[in-house]
Amino acid sequence: MKKMKLTMGDYVVYARLHTDKVPQYIAAMEKAFPAKGLVRHAKICDNEWMLPMPFGIDVDEPENHVRPVPGDIGYNRMGQFFCSWYAPMEPLGWTNLIASVDANDLPEYGRRMKEIWTKPGATIEMDIVEVEA
Repeated sequence: MKKMKLTMGDYVVYARLHTDKVPQYIAAMEKAFPAKGLVRHAKICDNEWMLPMPFGIDVDEPENHVRPVPGDIGYNRMGQFFCSWYAPMEPLGWTNLIASVDANDLPEYGRRMKEIWTKPGATIEMDIVEVEA
C-alpha cells in the first residue's frame, strides 16, 4: 500500500493517501516527489504548517474540497503549496484533501509540529512510498 511519508528531522509519520478521491493528483505527486523545504506555519488559523513547492501540480481532475480537521494534508493549486493541520484550529475555508495522518499518530504529530513552531528553520520532506498494510 502506498502512503505519504513526512520526515521532519528524526521524526517520520505516514499519511493515508485519498487515491479514491484524487488519483490524478497523487500520480502527479509520485512523479514530482520527493520534495523538501522549510516548514512555514500559518498562525492565522492556528496549528497549520505549509510547504511551498517549486513546481505546480496541474491535473484535469476535480479537487477534493473538504473542511480540514487535524491530520488532514491538502494541496493548494493556486498557491502551489501543501498544508496540514495538526491540532484544533479554525480553518479559513475548504482544502483540496490529499492525505490524512492516522488519528493514533495525531498526538505525536501535533507535539512535533508545535516544537518546530518554536524552533524556526526546520525542514520537511514529503514522499510517496510503499509500506506494509
